[in-house]
Amino acid sequence: MTRTVEFSDLIGVPYRLGGTDPEVGLDCLGLMIVIYKRLGWTLAFPEFDFRKDWRHLCDAYLAFYGAKHWQPIARARLVGDVILFRGAEQNQQHVATVVSPGQLIHTTAHLGVHVMPLRDFRRIPIGSYRYAHS
Repeated sequence: MTRTVEFSDLIGVPYRLGGTDPEVGLDCLGLMIVIYKRLGWTLAFPEFDFRKDWRHLCDAYLAFYGAKHWQPIARARLVGDVILFRGAEQNQQHVATVVSPGQLIHTTAHLGVHVMPLRDFRRIPIGSYRYAHS
């Protein structure tokens, strides 16, 4: 059975560092949390001060929960799969979530939340992961 997720109402939500509420704004990790909630999956997160730790959040999250909840995959293709990318700045990382075949949803400071074809994504992938409880 193919999973689907409704995301059209998230398009255009502004970027907000540490944001997890679509009414206020989302960062890339907050957007992933919202998409996962819509899929019926609950993610546990360690506490972070986003102002200090945001550049290392993806690394820290995967190190903290990786073995229990995430499985590395060769290619992100199913709804809910995530791809970690190197960010625009040194030591920064970015996460995008597959929302339909070949389509990623993510957020940036200049565009907010938007969908784009995976083939057009220009950042360097670090790895692809599937949530183990999916």
